[in-house]
Amino acid sequence: MKLVKKSFPISFLRQQKRFYSLDLLLKDKSSNKTTTTLLKKPFSIYVHWPFCSSICHYCDFNRYKRDLIEIQNINQTEDALGSKMLNSYEKILDTFLQQEQQQDNNFLSKDTHTLSSIFFGGGTPSTANPKVFEKIILKALHYFPNDNNHTTFTTNSNTNFTTNFNEKNRGNGGQLGRVVGGEGEIEISMEANPTSMEISKLRDFKSVGINRLSIGIQSLTEESLNFLGRKHSSIEALKAIELAKQLFNKVSIDLIFGIPLHKKNPKVWLNDLERALGLGLDHISLYQLTIEKNTKLHRMLNGGEFVMPDEEEMAYLYESTIKMCEEYGLKLYEVSNFAREGHECKHNVLYWKGIDDFIGIGPGAHGRITNRKTNQRYATIQTLKPEDWIEQVNDDFNNKKILLGNRKEEELDEKQRVEELFMVGLRLVNEGISEEALKTINNKLTLENVLSNAGNNVIRQLEENNYIIYDREKKILKATLKGITVLDELIPTLLY
Repeated sequence: MKLVKKSFPISFLRQQKRFYSLDLLLKDKSSNKTTTTLLKKPFSIYVHWPFCSSICHYCDFNRYKRDLIEIQNINQTEDALGSKMLNSYEKILDTFLQQEQQQDNNFLSKDTHTLSSIFFGGGTPSTANPKVFEKIILKALHYFPNDNNHTTFTTNSNTNFTTNFNEKNRGNGGQLGRVVGGEGEIEISMEANPTSMEISKLRDFKSVGINRLSIGIQSLTEESLNFLGRKHSSIEALKAIELAKQLFNKVSIDLIFGIPLHKKNPKVWLNDLERALGLGLDHISLYQLTIEKNTKLHRMLNGGEFVMPDEEEMAYLYESTIKMCEEYGLKLYEVSNFAREGHECKHNVLYWKGIDDFIGIGPGAHGRITNRKTNQRYATIQTLKPEDWIEQVNDDFNNKKILLGNRKEEELDEKQRVEELFMVGLRLVNEGISEEALKTINNKLTLENVLSNAGNNVIRQLEENNYIIYDREKKILKATLKGITVLDELIPTLLY
């Protein structure tokens, strides 16, 4: 059958939940009484650190090459870029979260929400001064302390992170880690590059509260690393992984498949993957290379310098990837993510569920936030260029915006919210989209009436051709492995 083609605005998905009903009836068997318990909704904070020491050939993310000394300088008496960035992050969080603790708040409250995760993405967050992230973490926990641990904590502002790192605290994140770690911990992830300079700071980042590390390996083959414009070697990558495993309980790596070398010889990718899987990691992210405009690879492709794998070759690489990961105990839980059971990335799952809130702060960061009184949901985007973002944060101080530094705040209508739920929810291969999730948009919505636009014949054909699984009894819709490879066409076919 022929699928409909339609493009969706999905740039916020590049930033990498559980749904909880606010009212849950709990039965006390001993007294035969029914009580109502309020369960808090999870939310996350995404922090974009836009700076890189070099620009990779494939990257079109919001990233900027700046002097490393200047971005790491957070001396409050100097007019350094790092200091201005830190001040802006703190100002956004203070203004928004402090306001939300007032009785007339509209969005987040300690009474209704719990902080589930913080994710430092980029750019290259490992180029930052660890103290920047410490202050952001402390600020977030001040307003939303871990529900399972209300311990009061302090940090020494003069701490030398490397020399004062306590080896006895390895695995629980040092002083701050004792607050965010443990049962029901707040997941605090950071992206890092495996260059020797950045890896030397991992102990510092661990000591300020980072408890999950995602390393941008991309390949363990020198030829592939050179093609992608990466500045590390395969030996540096392996050393970085080994050190990260010693320091962090949760470590993930990124790899890229579908480069021209894999077209010539698919075994190069499969050997790369098997080598990575042999490292015993609990989580791995595997991305298909896409050639984006305004990148070096785009210019090279247009110049005829290489040929990309075709759809059939890409499909073989992806299917072989899924099979090999399963053989090593890592199951596909989202289009590009594999994990052992219980080791899925909390932060990314919250994104893909598509119903909970995440605050996006930092240049170009995207967010989604819902007015808990009116159920209006807003898409937010922060100003792109770091220097402009810093200026915008200060200029917005007297303006009524949801977040300082936003260049766009758009209220999403019901159609947009349904589209977005399908766009992200179907990426979760084991969970899909439930009718319960639809009802967070509008209590009158059902899967049956949303899918009625496609018609029963189209839905049956999609089922018969193994694109979707529609459980009418449980009221859940999932995309099959065949379906997730064509989501851009499958989603509009389902909705229109």
